[in-house]
Amino acid sequence: MTTTRGEADLTVEHQPDRVRITVDQSGRQTVIAMPATTAMELARRITASAALAMTEKA
Repeated sequence: MTTTRGEADLTVEHQPDRVRITVDQSGRQTVIAMPATTAMELARRITASAALAMTEKA
């Protein structure tokens, strides 16, 4: 799955037990690979932080 937001392309690929995230920003790629359980925890923390940031902005 690839998503473009602002200046970056975000690609998320999954295997049964691993997740690979690629961020391409202006031709510069950053790749993060981790176990699926770690990815779930990361997603939970990002979601909580984003919700808090949006609440503070309003």
